[in-house]
Amino acid sequence: MRSMTGFGQASGENRLRAVNHRFLDVQVRLADELRGAEAALRERIAARVARGRLEARVDVRPLGERPARVEVHAGVVRAAHAATHELVAQGLLAGELSAGDLLRLPEAMRVELEPDQWDAEDDRLLLAVADQALAQLAAGRELEGRSLGAVLGRRLDELTAVVARLEELRQPAREPGGWRSCSRGSRSIRPASPRRWRS
Repeated sequence: MRSMTGFGQASGENRLRAVNHRFLDVQVRLADELRGAEAALRERIAARVARGRLEARVDVRPLGERPARVEVHAGVVRAAHAATHELVAQGLLAGELSAGDLLRLPEAMRVELEPDQWDAEDDRLLLAVADQALAQLAAGRELEGRSLGAVLGRRLDELTAVVARLEELRQPAREPGGWRSCSRGSRSIRPASPRRWRS
């Protein structure tokens, strides 16, 4: 028996989470630069998982620093500096304009990181990490399935014992001409005449 719920994670970048569902329903959450690998990732998941609602989340963090580009709008900076200097002279502000202040003005300064370059080797690595997460997910489902199977087995044994006991109690009452009285509180209950009994 295999459970339909589970969780798998590999390299801290590829997470799979599954819950019960009648069919296979895969939700893939990828950054825009990874969209080219989505079809292969879905195919890999479908080959290993038959049922369940599964969410695959891939987070990629670059190993090195990405090149940055800083754009400064000098006219806005000059105008902001002049306005700040005038406010200081009037005693309305205590300090000068800082670089941190400029970063909070999107019109004055903007920092952009170069997008990551994604290639075939990155696709291969992504699928290898996905395989690790899928293996972990499958192992978790197997373990949970064994636990559920053990619980269901115990419940079945208990029900079998109850049915056997009920069968024992029913047999004397079903014998032709036989009856058995049962006491409930202060009353005695006797079965009807044997000709009204059905086997």
